[in-house]
Amino acid sequence: MGFNRSGKTGKTLETESDIKNAALGLLARREHSVKELMTKLVARCADEDMLDNVIFSLQESGYVSDQRFVESFLRQRVYQGFGPKKIQFDMRDKGISSDMLDLAMQEQEIDWFAQALDVYRRKFRSEESFDAKGYAKRMRYMMQRGFDAEQTRYAIDAKEE
Repeated sequence: MGFNRSGKTGKTLETESDIKNAALGLLARREHSVKELMTKLVARCADEDMLDNVIFSLQESGYVSDQRFVESFLRQRVYQGFGPKKIQFDMRDKGISSDMLDLAMQEQEIDWFAQALDVYRRKFRSEESFDAKGYAKRMRYMMQRGFDAEQTRYAIDAKEE
């Protein structure tokens, strides 16, 4: 019997109790969106209808909440230094609507220009002057982090002053 590094038992989930325990185990580690939880459990589940019922009951009892997931994921990604475009892309992948994300962004009142400046200063604090090639490198870095061109130009111009 070998050691499974993924931490998953690989056991097929045959009863609602098994599915619920597996779902609660995942939720104990971190928040999950409904789509994300379904994706993780569907491969191990014997009956998809049973899985739907369990997920619905977990939503009803408040264990699974897309709204709570959005707030948690948004805080985490902002703390990690990602911009709005990257966060929207990641949320779409996790089954979150753009309307729900937009509402959460408005509630948290994130200043994306200040966020861009902070990320830029942390990354390029030691580099003083740069040429056109260096400017392009900085623009690419910031765009890959999910900031738009306006936020990126603001951060570069503010840092250089």
